[in-house]
Amino acid sequence: MINTYRHLLFAASQYDPLSTEYFRIVRAVSSYDHLIQRWYDDPQSRPQLEPLIEQTRQWCVEIQYAITNQTKIPALREIEKIR
Repeated sequence: MINTYRHLLFAASQYDPLSTEYFRIVRAVSSYDHLIQRWYDDPQSRPQLEPLIEQTRQWCVEIQYAITNQTKIPALREIEKIR
């Protein structure tokens, strides 16, 4: 996963490490990585993890869109409101 979303971590380096934007980017990638690892490690929990993985993946997509368009980095709760 880190290979897939390494570009987001690289993009995070353009932000102040104490900023909300930096935190949101790193948190999204970290959350996604953690959920994917749990999905591989615990096959029985996959049905519960799959909606969370999809939601976090969508968050990463929205963050990438915001970085590309130089707009505000969305919080996860903002992504949930869109759905």
